Amino acid sequence: MEKGMARSKKKEIVSHTPKRKELEAPKKPKKKKKTQRDPGASQRFKEITQRAKEIREKHPKMKWKNCIKQASKERYTTTKPK
Repeated sequence: MEKGMARSKKKEIVSHTPKRKELEAPKKPKKKKKTQRDPGASQRFKEITQRAKEIREKHPKMKWKNCIKQASKERYTTTKPK
């Protein structure tokens, strides 16, 4: 016998017993909750996109993501309701 095999144990074959979840009936998929959408969101996004295009024309090397951030910041800091 080899040195490493002297202490090894033979693995036992275990029969498969179904778990509790496998015994239960399959569950129906959950329904998604309907959320209220803001009707003005589309208009605000169009305004931000338009301003981002103007910024991009002035600064062509600026990344689009940064143009959107700047346009959004400009819109919400100037027209923030009190």
